[in-house]
Amino acid sequence: MQALKHAATRAEAPERSGWLKKTAAYLGSAGRGLAVEIGASAVSRHIGGL
Repeated sequence: MQALKHAATRAEAPERSGWLKKTAAYLGSAGRGLAVEIGASAVSRHIGGL
């Protein structure tokens, strides 16, 4: 994601910069969502095993 953000700041075409920024934001939010799901699953398994 950092590489995409860096490329967006260096992109000469505004369309390309916008696309790179949107892609980095999407990947960042998808990664966060996945981490939350994994954490929730681990907690629920732990609690269910008590």
